[in-house]
Amino acid sequence: MGIFDGRVTIITGGGKAKSIGYGIAVAYAKEGASLVLTGRNEKKLLDAKEELERLYNVKVLPLAVEVTPQRRIGGPGQSSCAEGHRPVRPHRRADQQHPGVGLGQPPAHADQGSL
Repeated sequence: MGIFDGRVTIITGGGKAKSIGYGIAVAYAKEGASLVLTGRNEKKLLDAKEELERLYNVKVLPLAVEVTPQRRIGGPGQSSCAEGHRPVRPHRRADQQHPGVGLGQPPAHADQGSL
């Protein structure tokens, strides 16, 4: 029984790699937290989900999203995106996103069976 049993943690950059986000995901998983992992690389997120669920018997929801820096809109005809950056492009429909911050209960619209 861990100190985060029954809690949900949202971690950005939690894809399986040598990353700080994945290390944080491991620490929370060891303490029993269910995880929502976000990142740009869906394959790394799915790999992390598989490993964390197998090793720590926790539920993991991977969400592949991309958020890039945007600059202030200048004037008519100017791009709202910084040069060389793509606009925000979620890999899932907006109604499938599970926004939230920190620890707590799953968002009201989240499928309780998925966490």
